[in-house]
Amino acid sequence: METTAETLEQQQNDAQNADSTDLNAEIGTEGLDTTANGEHTDPPEGGTEGSAGEGEGEDELTLQFGDEVAPASTSPEQQNAPQWVKDLRKDYAAAQRRIREFEAKEQTQQQPQQTQVPVLGAKPKLEDFDYDEGKFDEALGKWYETKREVDAAEVKQRQAAEERQRAVQQRQDGYRKEATDLRVKDFQDAEDEVVAALSVEQQGILLAGADKPALLVYALGRHPTKLQSLAQIKDPVRFAFAAAKLEKELKVTSTRTATKATPEGRVSSGSSSPVGPGASERRLEQLRAEAEKTGDMSKVIAYKAQMRKAAQKR
Repeated sequence: METTAETLEQQQNDAQNADSTDLNAEIGTEGLDTTANGEHTDPPEGGTEGSAGEGEGEDELTLQFGDEVAPASTSPEQQNAPQWVKDLRKDYAAAQRRIREFEAKEQTQQQPQQTQVPVLGAKPKLEDFDYDEGKFDEALGKWYETKREVDAAEVKQRQAAEERQRAVQQRQDGYRKEATDLRVKDFQDAEDEVVAALSVEQQGILLAGADKPALLVYALGRHPTKLQSLAQIKDPVRFAFAAAKLEKELKVTSTRTATKATPEGRVSSGSSSPVGPGASERRLEQLRAEAEKTGDMSKVIAYKAQMRKAAQKR
């Protein structure tokens, strides 16, 4: 959420400026960013050559909070809307994300700052003490003692900031992967609805506290009434409990929309004897099955290129 997506780097930098352990300081500036460059998490669509979802299609998820069935995700009017309408929706979603970025920045500036590091003054000089070596040595000793404290505090502060940054990155990576693994074509639309409705603090609570944040975000985007009701809860503790309750009530059923690859022609082997269409298709299916297990589509891509090259020679 995207989380907004442009703010990941800013959020990580902001995390270095806050050391409070309360809920606001911990998750208040972490939105649903999906990439570090402002791009959205669009799950790969089935049928794209070379993708992990080749020939698999997309999932159709039926989502319910308790016994409440979700409304239709996308109306025919929305699906068939002209391009300028779709662009307008994207611009609106981007504007909402910018607003959330500004809110996150303002919120960070208002949060209590971390414990101040001792200030190291100028290094004492002998002439500062009218060349009294006794006073000078005493002042110099205190200066070095303060310097050690400052150096130690800076190291501790830097380590804590790096740890927070790693935690933020891990949550973002996990959210991004989960969103992709859902394999639903309208995830971005649902996420945009959530980003528009929830504050950055609320988004951060979902991201940090939900067991499956991407699934919960998708479900909320598909249930506008539930989303608006949750958005009205401004107290972070009550919001966290309400979100946890919704996630516990969430029921999901999945139906895979299969898309079979178009059968291709015969492929000539290294010898002059041809390989029948059935054999080449079986080999292709074997490679796809292997790719599903390993996540490596390189053999599938190479074999299909071989099939096309053989077809061109005929």
